[in-house]
Amino acid sequence: MSSWSPRRSDLSASYIESFHRDHAGITERILRRARSADTDPYEWLVSAVHSRAFVLDIGSGSGPVAARVQYWIGIDRSPEELAVAKLAGRPTVVRATADALPARSAAVVVAVSAMSLQVLEPIDDVMAELARVMRPGGQLAVLRVPRTAATGRQAVHRLAGRRRRRPVPSMAWW
Repeated sequence: MSSWSPRRSDLSASYIESFHRDHAGITERILRRARSADTDPYEWLVSAVHSRAFVLDIGSGSGPVAARVQYWIGIDRSPEELAVAKLAGRPTVVRATADALPARSAAVVVAVSAMSLQVLEPIDDVMAELARVMRPGGQLAVLRVPRTAATGRQAVHRLAGRRRRRPVPSMAWW
């Protein structure tokens, strides 16, 4: 089975796993408090995509995007995060990895990733898998911590085919 966690080292991989096991739902709790113009980062993320399309949420965690879109499926490696999502009544959650998505080729119209892309390595494998499942002309919206390393941005640019910026406060779009 592929690993959802970072592959920088066994230490960082085990840290991410144990952190989400011990603090399931923490990303949602923190980001809900990060508000600008009376919206939170999940609203920023969803504003970039067609919310009436079927949305594949990569690294969905506790599933906060689900309430903001019409059709949603959450993908996460952490059983603890998925348990929190189920308790919150999120419609569909699946335990899977970002480099082996349970979707047919060219089947996904919209994919989102909130705060998980930066810990997925090797990013090229994840982006290749996203490219496989995304429908031509589909949308990918990513909310992540800005980094100076260009690796993740370059992979997103290759998938998107061009650079895109949206006027959303405090958020970087590629």
